[in-house]
Amino acid sequence: DVLKRYQDGNFESIFSRYANQSLEMYAEHLQMLLNDVVITDPSIVADRGEFSLDSCRGILMLMDLNANGRLSLSEFGRLWKRLNMCK
Repeated sequence: DVLKRYQDGNFESIFSRYANQSLEMYAEHLQMLLNDVVITDPSIVADRGEFSLDSCRGILMLMDLNANGRLSLSEFGRLWKRLNMCK
């Protein structure tokens, strides 16, 4: 199960793989991550739909606590925890 491998502290490795050099994640990075990792987890997604850039912007806005337009590692950690709760 894909998400389970990255639960808890292990989400840091996937964040660093998709974040920019400043260790921040913009909507485009989040879209790549969600489509590469979450879409492949059958316990969350039943069909092969993909996350649009617009939906990733919306997710980012909801999880971006300091409203700077990008996710930090801690903000991404909150999102990752919620994704795991959807299983």
